[in-house]
Amino acid sequence: MVYHNIYRNMKPTIKIFLRADNINLDGTRSVYLRFTVNRKIKNFSLQITTLPKFWNIVKCEIKNGDIEHLRKNKYIRKHKNKAENIIDKYFFDEKFLSIEEFERAFKNNNFNNKSFYDFIESEMKTLDISEGTRKNYIKQISKLKSFRKELYFPEINVKFLNDYDYFLKTKREKPNNDNTRKASMNFIRQVINKARKQDITDIEPFLNYTIGTIKGDKESLTKAELDQLELLLNKDVLVHNEKAVLEYFLFDCYTGLRISDLTAIKYSNIEKYTTDGKEYNFLVFKSVKTGKLTEVPLMPFSEKFIKPNNLPNQNIFKVQTGQGTNRVLKRIMKKANINKHITAHCGRYTFSSVAMELGFRGEIVQEILKHSKISETVGYMNFSRKVLIEEMKKFEK
Repeated sequence: MVYHNIYRNMKPTIKIFLRADNINLDGTRSVYLRFTVNRKIKNFSLQITTLPKFWNIVKCEIKNGDIEHLRKNKYIRKHKNKAENIIDKYFFDEKFLSIEEFERAFKNNNFNNKSFYDFIESEMKTLDISEGTRKNYIKQISKLKSFRKELYFPEINVKFLNDYDYFLKTKREKPNNDNTRKASMNFIRQVINKARKQDITDIEPFLNYTIGTIKGDKESLTKAELDQLELLLNKDVLVHNEKAVLEYFLFDCYTGLRISDLTAIKYSNIEKYTTDGKEYNFLVFKSVKTGKLTEVPLMPFSEKFIKPNNLPNQNIFKVQTGQGTNRVLKRIMKKANINKHITAHCGRYTFSSVAMELGFRGEIVQEILKHSKISETVGYMNFSRKVLIEEMKKFEK
């Protein structure tokens, strides 16, 4: 506290100003950043010029009369943010910031001033991530660039996050809903956390910014409703596209696969297993999302949706996009008189809820779903294939 009191009495300050004592041949003047500490002053040229009539002395920025005002103001903000970041870093590290140390940091192009986009794009080249995650990164970067073409870590503060959220909510051609905006904020937070671990930056904008919980598609079906959908499948009511979607959705409800895994599994992922003189098939694959080895028994009630095929590298199901699947499921639920908001992700929730309804042990459900958090089900254990088969037979009752 003593240090902070001393620091407060001689706290460094910065000011952006248009130099009045140096006029260029074209009548423009140069923009400077002034650093003051302990009554000592040091001016730094920002290598930007404008006519005095275009300088806003109150806002310390260039008016739109200057045709390059957007680029110049962005450059001014970049250096102002950098200067403020240097001051904050020394304050929280409880170090006195002299003019010499400020100058050294301010002229260092790498001081907390790395491009957000350059960082995440370089990470994408080195990280072992799924194709789905890579596509999401590209989509999030594209949205950010539509808001701010250049972005540096020091620029990301609470005001930036609020402005970006407002932009996503109101300014886009197709405004984002709450969940989509929260996902975008989560992306920014994840990138910042990665950069902090690598000492690229020390910013913590989310200390004073709450994202909130993303509401998931937690709606699920009962065993009776699954039976209802199977009856509908066998009637001459659904068109070809609806039948195809319902088949892989029901398969999902009986196996608990993630949509990303349902999309990726191939015939080569089916392995035979014999127990008590009976032969069963298992789906054996690495989860797209977690990379964990997953083994799911294929029982008659789920295996009937897999069409025979001799091409091991062919996908078992031709899964539509999430939006496409959701549109078709909406029509199917209407035809089945099921008044629930069922989406592509509800198959996994349905497996979990129906399994518990049928008396599955919580540990078995977790083993099949491969949850990584104990709170998601009950506990964690490894079970033999024989135990998994016996438990899955409860679906047949």
